[in-house]
Amino acid sequence: MGINDEDYANYKVVRETGNYEWNCVKVGKLNKDEKNTLKIKVKEGANYIDCFLITKIATFKPSGRFGNLPEKYSGDSLKLDGYRYAVPPVNPPANEHPRVLFRKGDIEKIKNNMESEQCKEAKDYYMMRLSEEVETDSPSYSTANLQRMQVSALEYALNGNKEYAVEAKEGILAYLSNNDIVGSTSVSDNATRNGGYVIYTAALVYDWCYDVFTQEERNELISGCTALAMSMEIGWPPNGDGVITSHSCEAQLYRDLLSLAIATYDERPDLWRHIGGRYYDELVEPRQFFMSSLFQGGSYGQYREIWSTWSYLLIKGMGAEVPNDLEALRDAEYWVLYFRRPDGQTLRDGDEAQDSNNKMWKYWPTYPQYLMNVTALSDDKYLKYELARRARGFHQFNGNNTYNSPVEWIITNNSEVEPAKSFDDLPLSKYFGGNNGYLLARTGWDDGVESNAVVAEMKIGAYQTIGHQHLDAGHFQIYYKGILASDSGVYQGALSSASSNGGTAYWSVHTNQYGTK
Repeated sequence: MGINDEDYANYKVVRETGNYEWNCVKVGKLNKDEKNTLKIKVKEGANYIDCFLITKIATFKPSGRFGNLPEKYSGDSLKLDGYRYAVPPVNPPANEHPRVLFRKGDIEKIKNNMESEQCKEAKDYYMMRLSEEVETDSPSYSTANLQRMQVSALEYALNGNKEYAVEAKEGILAYLSNNDIVGSTSVSDNATRNGGYVIYTAALVYDWCYDVFTQEERNELISGCTALAMSMEIGWPPNGDGVITSHSCEAQLYRDLLSLAIATYDERPDLWRHIGGRYYDELVEPRQFFMSSLFQGGSYGQYREIWSTWSYLLIKGMGAEVPNDLEALRDAEYWVLYFRRPDGQTLRDGDEAQDSNNKMWKYWPTYPQYLMNVTALSDDKYLKYELARRARGFHQFNGNNTYNSPVEWIITNNSEVEPAKSFDDLPLSKYFGGNNGYLLARTGWDDGVESNAVVAEMKIGAYQTIGHQHLDAGHFQIYYKGILASDSGVYQGALSSASSNGGTAYWSVHTNQYGTK
C-alpha cells in the first residue's frame, strides 16, 4: 500500500478468529482539499479486502460488518484493556489539577523559585517565549513553538492569565490535527523523539490548562496524542521494545506517555492502568538493580538517566513516593564526577558520541538536563556544582532541543541549595560496586591540560546489557597529562554505514566485535 507518491510498503494483516477482522494498516496523511491516490495490492494469493475505512480518528477500532464509522471521537474508542501488567501501586490524585510535575500546593514555591538568582536566565528565556505568539497554522515540527505552548500553559497555572491558557490550548490542538509527524517513516528521530515531545507538551497543556478545555476538546487531544504514539517505536498499546537499554526506556515511556497518563487519569484511567502498570511492573526494578553507576557508559548512560530521573520527578510531582532509592541514586551519580578527566573530557565507556560534538582541550558540557533532574531529586551541592559547570552557571535554556525548556528548571529546582565551590573535599577514590563494578581513583581534583592529577579506572562489568554497552569487562584506563591507556569509546566512526566494507555504524560488523547488539 502507498499514498500518492509513496512507494509501496508492506503492511501485515492479521486474521485470528476466522471471522471478518479489522486491522489498522497505516497511519498517514492525506492532503486536504486535494485529490489523493490510495494504492493497494495484495501481496499473496487468497487474500481479500472486503471493506476499507479511512478516518481522521487514528485510534478508532471498527466493529461489525461495515465498521460503524463515528462522526467524531467519543472518548471510548480504543480504550486499552487486556492489561498484561500488574496494577500500579499508586494512582494520580483524582479530580485535581495540576498534577504533572507539581500540584497546587507547590505553586508559591515555584513562583518564588522563578525570582531567584539561579532562575534568572530561565525566567528571561521564559518571558521571551511568553512574548511570542503561538503558531497555529504550521504542520512543521518546531521545538520553539512547543515551548511557547509550555510557558503559556505554566503562566496560566501559576498566575491564572486565561488568555495564555487559551493560546496554549488552541496551539496544541491545531498542531495535533495537522502535523508532519503522524505516519512519518523516520521512526527514531521524527516519529519517536519529536512525536514524543509533542505528546509531553500536550500533557502539560491538558493538565495545567484543564478547565479551559471542553470535554470534546479533551477527547480530541487524547486522540491526537494516540495517533502520534501509534507511529512511535514503543507502539500502541505501548508494549514494544525492552526495558533496559532500548529507545522505549528513554523518553517514550519515562516522560512522554507517563505524563499523558497522569494528566488524563480522570477521563482515561485505562492509560494509567497500562502505562503506569508497565512502568512499575517492568522498569522500576531494573533501574534499582543497576543503580550503582551509569551502566550504559559515559554518553548513553547519562542520556538515558535523563529519562529515568524524569519519571521520578513526575511521580514525585503528582504527590507519590519515588519508587526507587534516592539516596542510592545520589551516590551513583557521583560516577560522573570521578569519571571526568582533568582535560575536561571524560574517560571512555560504552558507545561515546560526545567526542564528535566537542573540541579537544575543552570541558565537555554533556547533558546538563540530566544533572538538572538529579539535583532536583537529591539537593546535592557537588552534583549542583557539576551542573553549574555544564550549564555555564545555569544558562542552559537556549531552546535548541527537546530537553532544555525553562519550565522544568523553574518548577523543580531548589534554589535554596547552593553549588559547592569545588570537589576538593571529596575522597580521591570511590568504588561504585553493586551490579556494575567500577573503581575510580585520582591524585587530585585540579583541572586543565597541565594538571598533575592522575586518574585511573578499573571496570569489573558484572553484567552485560548489550545495546550501547561494550564487551569491555575487566578493562582499565589511566590518564596523566593525556590519556595513556584508554577504552575505545568509538560509537560511529567516519564511515557511518552498517553494510559497507569497513563500515562503523551501529549494527555493522565492526561495532559488533566490541559491542554486541
